[in-house]
Amino acid sequence: MQFIGPSSDFLADIHVRVVDAHNNEVLHADSQGPFMLVKQRPGRYTVHATYKNCDQTKTVSVASNGATRAAFYWNVE
Repeated sequence: MQFIGPSSDFLADIHVRVVDAHNNEVLHADSQGPFMLVKQRPGRYTVHATYKNCDQTKTVSVASNGATRAAFYWNVE
């Protein structure tokens, strides 16, 4: 995952929560930098990311090779 703010600034301290297809929480953490690597089993997940009380949600599918990407952009200062 990648976290980007206004003017393409990299962001950190993003609150991240990942739930699986059965709505079970599989990750609850804060990013330490603009990139967050997470290892999950293949399947469909919903990623909830929060920065300065602005929430974003994205659905991602982890392929059998374990690879996927998600980028989150915020326009808040």
